[in-house]
Amino acid sequence: MKKIRLGLIRCDTHGYYFGAKLAACDPLLLQKNDYVVHHYFSDIYDPKRLTMPGIGGFDLVKVYDYEPERAETFAETFLNKPQVCTTVGEMTEGIDAAFICDCDGGGGDHLKLATHFLKKGIPTFVDKPFASTLRDARAIIQLAQKHDAPLFSSSILSVVPAADQFKSRINEILEAYWPLPS
Repeated sequence: MKKIRLGLIRCDTHGYYFGAKLAACDPLLLQKNDYVVHHYFSDIYDPKRLTMPGIGGFDLVKVYDYEPERAETFAETFLNKPQVCTTVGEMTEGIDAAFICDCDGGGGDHLKLATHFLKKGIPTFVDKPFASTLRDARAIIQLAQKHDAPLFSSSILSVVPAADQFKSRINEILEAYWPLPS
């Protein structure tokens, strides 16, 4: 089976989280480069053993970040050493899909980033928030439609097991801390 060649933008904690699910990485470099993600992905008794299940079928081939050093550090974490790109435009060559991560950026640059991929018809994932304004959200959708480019957006919380566990206990928590009147 041919793997999907993936380009990942923004080498932040979400980049590490999704990247480590999509591609094999060095556990000790993951620990060094993003301790939080390593904590959730590893055996607490053996930092060299990652226990979070991966998602097959992807090959992380290119990465980009506004801070080139951060992209270099990110790339060194992965066993296949993805190419560090110096521009977003460079990312559009030789990939089958784009993944725009955003741990805390607010989505203000998602239109600018997604435009490069959507204009070339490249399937694009946009991390939450999809956009910072309704105008940008509509523009992203229009670009995807115009260029017949698949587009998807969601929150990392939809794939974090702890979020599901918390959600399943919300009534218990509410009853314990905010008793409802009888």
